Amino acid sequence: MHLQVATDHQRNIISTTLGFTGAAGDALVQRHAEWERQPQLHFSHLEHLLGDKGMHRTAHVVCPYKGEAAKTTENVNFNFQLARLRVIAEHVIGLLKGRWESLRKLRTQIAGEKDFKLAMAWIIACCVLHNICDACGDADEEVAPEASPEQEDTMAAGLGAKESRERVKRDALAIMRATGEYEC
Repeated sequence: MHLQVATDHQRNIISTTLGFTGAAGDALVQRHAEWERQPQLHFSHLEHLLGDKGMHRTAHVVCPYKGEAAKTTENVNFNFQLARLRVIAEHVIGLLKGRWESLRKLRTQIAGEKDFKLAMAWIIACCVLHNICDACGDADEEVAPEASPEQEDTMAAGLGAKESRERVKRDALAIMRATGEYEC
């Protein structure tokens, strides 16, 4: 089963989208996420989610540059900062799998809609318990995230995606230059 989570900078799960098979891509699941379908209810002005290479770029989802565009110095630096910040979300997935072994391979037979709903409820319960454990200060070991292959950007960006990514990139690179982290 495919689970797409959105997290905040403190490792809290703020949104879950599931109900798709493991073969479903991130962009497909994203299209059905509540925050994607009704962004006005989930984002304030200049607020964004940091997406990975498999997600669709929109005015509220900022993704890394891919392919030839990823090779410029500015875009390499921007992708570095994005990856550095996105690692929080990858840690959350690792923590979930580390805390609840059942999430690695949910071993339940799904023979019908009732079984499918039970499996989704189990996953949601683990996500809620994750937030409770974090709120109580209970840290656990994480499982290493799975590597994603390099790919070209074949999806057309959504309305406002280019402007959002450029604005976030400009701000991130300005901070990198000011702190001496910018690699030439």
